[in-house]
Amino acid sequence: MLDKNRITALLDEADISDIEVLKDEEGLLVLRFFYDFDDEEIAASEVFAQQEDDAAPMTENLTPEDIEESEPEDEIIIPEAAVEAEEMVEDEEAFDEEGYLYDDEDEEEEYYTSPKLKYLSEIAVEHVGEVLEEIGEDEGVEIQYVGYDMDTEDTEYYEFVAMFYEGGKEMDIDEILEDMDI
Repeated sequence: MLDKNRITALLDEADISDIEVLKDEEGLLVLRFFYDFDDEEIAASEVFAQQEDDAAPMTENLTPEDIEESEPEDEIIIPEAAVEAEEMVEDEEAFDEEGYLYDDEDEEEEYYTSPKLKYLSEIAVEHVGEVLEEIGEDEGVEIQYVGYDMDTEDTEYYEFVAMFYEGGKEMDIDEILEDMDI
């Protein structure tokens, strides 16, 4: 059985802030909450971003065609970042005419290319994921959650919505959030 008070108390103990109940019905609890970054995490993300900028290869903005034209045909060297991008994106529509990865929204593109935001999001997702996993095990409930991209201007917190439900039920957080117009 879901114990809303116990779950919110455990989240609060884990330094999760601004816990808001979005839906509370028998066998289902949906919460919105935030992971607030401390000063050390923000400082570390800035150091990480600076190191990434300093280490960025000169070829990161080259297209595969540029690389092929600049190298002898028998020895094509593709930057590691390009190989990783191609492995991550199997859909050819994700590339523009020049072969660059693109995103429809400039803000999202900045998010995915910002080492600072990537670092912070990884910290938040890892911490919250561990907290939720522990709650799920301790309380005997199933949990699904989503994290929302940070605002590129305000990097002090990371927003999550989590759905807690009794084990054995077939639930989909995307469907629940869609039904709630979230």
